[in-house]
Amino acid sequence: MTGTEHLVHTLRSQGRFCRDSGSTMYGELCDRVADDVAAGGVFATILSGQEDAPSRQAVPLRLLGGLHRMVLDGRAAHLRRWYPSTGGVWDSEAAWPEIVHTAVARGEVLRAA
Repeated sequence: MTGTEHLVHTLRSQGRFCRDSGSTMYGELCDRVADDVAAGGVFATILSGQEDAPSRQAVPLRLLGGLHRMVLDGRAAHLRRWYPSTGGVWDSEAAWPEIVHTAVARGEVLRAA
């Protein structure tokens, strides 16, 4: 398994765990990030260097936690309408383009998460 394949596998595994634990939002986000990484998109760049990280390092959760932190602290306030924790309603299809835009604009913040 290549590094990218390992990272995609880790993201998809975390997505399944999140869905099974009741977090549809994080499950869907993990799957979308996995698709983006497999396609060489912005999240592949952000997660570069983490391809072979063991699952105990929680790369997917750190990434999504970093995004959530930006939503909460106002650096990505425009995403609040999608986050239930801020009164929003999750809609994967509608939110994803805005999340990608945020990742492009704030990749360094997400990379540091």
